[in-house]
Amino acid sequence: DPRWWLAFGVVCGLGLMNKVGMAFFGGALVVAMAATPLRREFLRPQLYIGGAIAALMFLPYVFWMYAHDWAPFEFMHNASTRKNADTNPLKFFIELIITMNPFYAPIWIGGLAYLALGKGVRAYRPFAIIWVVLFLFYSLQNGKPYY
Repeated sequence: DPRWWLAFGVVCGLGLMNKVGMAFFGGALVVAMAATPLRREFLRPQLYIGGAIAALMFLPYVFWMYAHDWAPFEFMHNASTRKNADTNPLKFFIELIITMNPFYAPIWIGGLAYLALGKGVRAYRPFAIIWVVLFLFYSLQNGKPYY
Protein backbone atom coordinates (compact mmCIF):
# COMPACT_ATOMS: atom_id res chain seq x y z
CA ASP A 1 0.00 0.00 0.00
CA PRO A 2 1.71 3.19 -1.14
CA ARG A 3 0.15 5.16 1.73
CA TRP A 4 2.65 3.48 4.07
CA TRP A 5 5.41 5.60 2.52
CA LEU A 6 3.94 8.58 4.37
CA ALA A 7 4.13 6.79 7.73
CA PHE A 8 7.59 5.55 6.82
CA GLY A 9 8.61 9.15 6.18
CA VAL A 10 7.47 10.10 9.69
CA VAL A 11 9.40 7.19 11.20
CA CYS A 12 12.53 8.11 9.23
CA GLY A 13 12.14 11.75 10.25
CA LEU A 14 11.99 10.70 13.90
CA GLY A 15 14.99 8.45 13.36
CA LEU A 16 16.97 11.28 11.77
CA MET A 17 16.20 13.53 14.71
CA ASN A 18 17.63 10.82 16.96
CA LYS A 19 20.70 9.81 14.94
CA VAL A 20 22.16 11.15 11.70
CA GLY A 21 23.23 7.59 10.87
CA MET A 22 19.63 6.96 9.86
CA ALA A 23 20.56 8.69 6.60
CA PHE A 24 22.93 5.80 5.84
CA PHE A 25 20.00 3.42 6.23
CA GLY A 26 18.03 5.59 3.81
CA GLY A 27 20.83 5.39 1.27
CA ALA A 28 21.04 1.61 1.67
CA LEU A 29 17.26 1.39 1.21
CA VAL A 30 17.48 3.31 -2.07
CA VAL A 31 20.19 0.92 -3.31
CA ALA A 32 18.11 -2.12 -2.27
CA MET A 33 15.02 -0.75 -3.97
CA ALA A 34 16.95 -0.04 -7.18
CA ALA A 35 18.39 -3.58 -7.18
CA THR A 36 15.03 -5.35 -6.79
CA PRO A 37 11.55 -5.18 -8.30
CA LEU A 38 10.81 -2.52 -5.68
CA ARG A 39 12.32 -0.08 -8.18
CA ARG A 40 8.76 0.45 -9.46
CA GLU A 41 8.09 2.28 -6.17
CA PHE A 42 10.24 5.13 -7.52
CA LEU A 43 7.27 5.95 -9.77
CA ARG A 44 4.92 6.55 -6.83
CA PRO A 45 4.51 10.10 -5.57
CA GLN A 46 3.88 8.81 -2.03
CA LEU A 47 7.53 7.74 -1.80
CA TYR A 48 8.70 11.28 -2.47
CA ILE A 49 6.08 12.80 -0.18
CA GLY A 50 7.31 10.46 2.59
CA GLY A 51 10.87 11.55 1.85
CA ALA A 52 9.82 15.17 2.02
CA ILE A 53 8.15 14.56 5.38
CA ALA A 54 11.38 13.04 6.71
CA ALA A 55 13.42 15.92 5.30
CA LEU A 56 11.11 18.54 6.82
CA MET A 57 11.30 16.85 10.20
CA PHE A 58 15.10 16.80 9.91
CA LEU A 59 15.37 20.40 8.73
CA PRO A 60 15.60 22.05 12.20
CA TYR A 61 18.56 19.81 13.00
CA VAL A 62 20.19 20.76 9.69
CA PHE A 63 19.82 24.43 10.66
CA TRP A 64 21.37 23.66 14.05
CA MET A 65 24.29 21.84 12.41
CA TYR A 66 24.82 24.76 10.04
CA ALA A 67 24.83 27.20 12.96
CA HIS A 68 27.40 25.02 14.75
CA ASP A 69 29.82 24.45 11.86
CA TRP A 70 28.54 20.95 11.04
CA ALA A 71 29.84 19.58 14.35
CA PRO A 72 28.32 16.06 14.02
CA PHE A 73 30.10 15.52 10.71
CA GLU A 74 33.37 16.75 12.15
CA PHE A 75 32.89 14.33 15.03
CA MET A 76 32.21 11.42 12.64
CA HIS A 77 35.26 12.33 10.55
CA ASN A 78 37.51 12.60 13.62
CA ALA A 79 36.22 9.31 15.01
CA SER A 80 36.82 7.57 11.69
CA THR A 81 40.32 8.95 11.21
CA ARG A 82 41.66 9.29 14.75
CA LYS A 83 39.72 7.11 17.17
CA ASN A 84 38.59 4.04 15.30
CA ALA A 85 41.19 1.46 14.39
CA ASP A 86 41.75 0.67 10.74
CA THR A 87 39.68 -2.26 9.66
CA ASN A 88 38.72 -4.22 6.59
CA PRO A 89 35.53 -6.15 5.80
CA LEU A 90 36.89 -9.50 7.07
CA LYS A 91 38.15 -8.05 10.35
CA PHE A 92 34.92 -6.07 10.73
CA PHE A 93 32.87 -9.25 10.14
CA ILE A 94 34.84 -11.17 12.78
CA GLU A 95 34.38 -8.32 15.25
CA LEU A 96 30.69 -8.27 14.39
CA ILE A 97 30.38 -11.98 15.20
CA ILE A 98 32.15 -11.47 18.52
CA THR A 99 30.06 -8.41 19.38
CA MET A 100 26.78 -10.15 18.60
CA ASN A 101 27.79 -13.35 20.43
CA PRO A 102 29.43 -16.13 18.42
CA PHE A 103 26.75 -18.62 19.47
CA TYR A 104 24.10 -16.55 17.66
CA ALA A 105 26.17 -16.16 14.49
CA PRO A 106 24.77 -19.27 12.75
CA ILE A 107 21.25 -17.95 13.31
CA TRP A 108 21.70 -14.45 11.91
CA ILE A 109 24.12 -15.51 9.17
CA GLY A 110 21.74 -18.28 8.13
CA GLY A 111 18.82 -15.87 8.20
CA LEU A 112 20.76 -13.37 6.11
CA ALA A 113 21.70 -16.07 3.60
CA TYR A 114 18.08 -17.24 3.44
CA LEU A 115 16.90 -13.65 2.80
CA ALA A 116 19.52 -13.25 0.07
CA LEU A 117 19.06 -16.60 -1.66
CA GLY A 118 15.73 -18.13 -0.60
CA LYS A 119 13.11 -18.53 -3.29
CA GLY A 120 10.13 -18.18 -0.96
CA VAL A 121 11.26 -14.87 0.50
CA ARG A 122 12.09 -12.82 -2.60
CA ALA A 123 9.89 -9.98 -1.36
CA TYR A 124 12.21 -9.60 1.64
CA ARG A 125 15.47 -9.65 -0.33
CA PRO A 126 15.89 -5.87 0.05
CA PHE A 127 16.60 -6.44 3.76
CA ALA A 128 19.61 -8.58 2.86
CA ILE A 129 20.81 -5.95 0.39
CA ILE A 130 20.41 -3.21 3.01
CA TRP A 131 22.51 -5.27 5.43
CA VAL A 132 25.26 -5.80 2.85
CA VAL A 133 25.35 -2.12 1.85
CA LEU A 134 25.52 -0.95 5.47
CA PHE A 135 28.12 -3.61 6.28
CA LEU A 136 30.34 -2.45 3.43
CA PHE A 137 29.84 1.21 4.27
CA TYR A 138 30.68 0.84 7.95
CA SER A 139 33.54 -1.60 7.43
CA LEU A 140 35.17 0.57 4.77
CA GLN A 141 34.73 3.73 6.87
CA ASN A 142 36.47 2.22 9.92
CA GLY A 143 33.17 2.01 11.76
CA LYS A 144 32.55 0.02 14.89
CA PRO A 145 30.68 -3.28 14.57
CA TYR A 146 28.10 -2.17 17.12
CA TYR A 147 27.06 0.68 14.80
